[in-house]
Amino acid sequence: MVSEFPRPWGGDEPLSMAPGASPAPGSSLLPQHVLAILRRKWACPVLLALAAGHKRFGALARAVPGLRRSVLAAELYRLTHDGLVQRREISAKPPEVHYALTAKGSALCRLIRHLSKWEARHL
Repeated sequence: MVSEFPRPWGGDEPLSMAPGASPAPGSSLLPQHVLAILRRKWACPVLLALAAGHKRFGALARAVPGLRRSVLAAELYRLTHDGLVQRREISAKPPEVHYALTAKGSALCRLIRHLSKWEARHL
């Protein structure tokens, strides 16, 4: 059986996916996948830190207090795999790596902000 889910990031065509399957990188995220991302302890703080603009790894580590560098590296890998963060390598001396939100990541940040406003009003 195949379930039909609307695309949460725009577009009118539904995404067909078997129940329990995870979306391919770059595809639209299913609601349960979005909730799994939001449940991760450091996903929202990292996404919101990147909402201000692209950052290098060190600047991002300083922007999220209490986050160890190893955990940040793992979270950035997961967010990149989820299609929410873009990793861009710049060939310079020394090499630079910049992280920025994708369109999906920006849309999720807007959703996080709306959820925060809702929480402040209702809880």
